[in-house]
Amino acid sequence: MKEFRIIYRILSILRKSLELEEFDKLLISNESLNITIQEWARLINMLVSNGYVEGIMLML
Repeated sequence: MKEFRIIYRILSILRKSLELEEFDKLLISNESLNITIQEWARLINMLVSNGYVEGIMLML
């Protein structure tokens, strides 16, 4: 269930950012979400793979 809450939080932040001119990528960083970089990369990859977000390049 933790993963679903984090995914919802990421998608909510991205949705709200559509109204902004610039996006602060730190809002969806692993630090701000209180998860490890490995968890973050796995969740972002899952969102990209399933078509929920696009235009994200993982650079670890």
